[in-house]
Amino acid sequence: MARRRGGDSRYSAYTGGPDPLAPPVDLREALGQIGEDVMAGTSPRRALSELLRRGTPTMKGADRLAAEVNRRRRELLSRNNLDGTLQEIKKLLDEAVLAERKELARALDDDARFAEMQIESLSPSPAKAVQELSEYDWRSGEAKARYEQIKDLLGREMLDQRFAGMKQALENATDDDRRAVNEMLDDLNALLDKHSRGEDSQDDFEQFMA
Repeated sequence: MARRRGGDSRYSAYTGGPDPLAPPVDLREALGQIGEDVMAGTSPRRALSELLRRGTPTMKGADRLAAEVNRRRRELLSRNNLDGTLQEIKKLLDEAVLAERKELARALDDDARFAEMQIESLSPSPAKAVQELSEYDWRSGEAKARYEQIKDLLGREMLDQRFAGMKQALENATDDDRRAVNEMLDDLNALLDKHSRGEDSQDDFEQFMA
């Protein structure tokens, strides 16, 4: 019996990514929701942002995606036993903040008062607090040493690259970037006008969302 060659189909377990069986995004429904928000007084920019946040019956919104990311993060933490590292980071961060507060309490200058406000306004999330302290000018040597230990735990090079990338992205925003956003809003307004007159087509929606 001859063996089939070249045309065999292979199947494997679904490993994540876009659901191949999910229905296509209903662009007309999405545009209708944007139009309703605009008619209610919301700006086109805000209406589009809200649609992307909450999603539609056929499109996951940012809120749902964030929840899935958090669930996946918890699974990875449990699987890779990273909880111990995070607890150590939180401990070092608490020690650094306490030492810095004591140092600032002994200082009498206005800069110390401003630094106290920075410390008091830190995010309750250890990860975000570590980011917020990336350019903080430590007065306490003990506090600075604790923060350096945190950076070593996280991977100094990775952390530095992340902060550098964020800073560079902010510094490198160009007129072309702003022009692209304005053009997108102009296209959205034109699409809303056509939709209100019943002149829009599926091709219009797909071209805008491309």
